[in-house]
This record gives sequence, C-alpha cells and structure tokens, in this order.
Amino acid sequence: MNKIRFLSLLSISLLTTASLPSSQAAPICKPVTETTSAGTFTGNLCFDPATGSIELSGTAVLNNGQQVDVSATGSISFSFSNWTPSITIHYHLEITDAVTGSEILTTDLQITGTSFTLVVTKFMTTVVDLTLVF
Repeated sequence: MNKIRFLSLLSISLLTTASLPSSQAAPICKPVTETTSAGTFTGNLCFDPATGSIELSGTAVLNNGQQVDVSATGSISFSFSNWTPSITIHYHLEITDAVTGSEILTTDLQITGTSFTLVVTKFMTTVVDLTLVF
C-alpha cells in the first residue's frame, strides 16, 4: 500500500513540476524498502522532472546472507499516438557483489506503458526482482 501511495504522490509531483520552468523543478527522491521471500531491498528512488532522469539505487540482503549493490539509471520519455499516451523508461541496470565489488549483472532494459504510475511501478518491481534473484 505504501508503494501505491508513494507512486501516486510521485505522479502528482510530476504533473505539478511539469508546469514549472525547468530551473525551478527539483528532483524528487523517496526511500524504497521491499521484502520478498528471497530477501530485502533498501534504497532510494529519484526522479528529476527537469531532465526526465530516473534512478533506483540501493542494497539488497539475500536470505543466504549475500549483499548486493544495485544501480538502475535511465530516462523517461513521453509520446502520444492516436491520443493515447506512451511512457517509456530506458535504463541501465548494474548489480554487483557488495563485498567483493565483482559484477553480477549488467544489462540495458526498457519498460513501456500508458500510465506513469504503472511504468514506474514496473521499473521498481523489475529492478528489485532481478536483484533478489541472486
């Protein structure tokens, strides 16, 4: 429920700051904590309406005790086709072992949808799920 409330707030903030000149729009950052049967992810989600950039970074502690660092950085683009919005997040995901610094996963991904809230939710869920798989 907190995730939905946060994403609703983020959507409202986006719409509010979209009408501001880019020099007045400040980045929006919120803490994210997600616990699954595989472990716990703790980090921050930041969105900069002036540049359209988005970042989710943090650390996951897996049930086997392994800690991994996560960084997912990307950009959000908006388009319309036949009066239907399309929101796309292109992002680069890096997962590394927090102790050794060795690379576990590096990949480029894309998420597209018609709702800003749903696309950001899918972005967060995908990053967290991929992180907790290891």
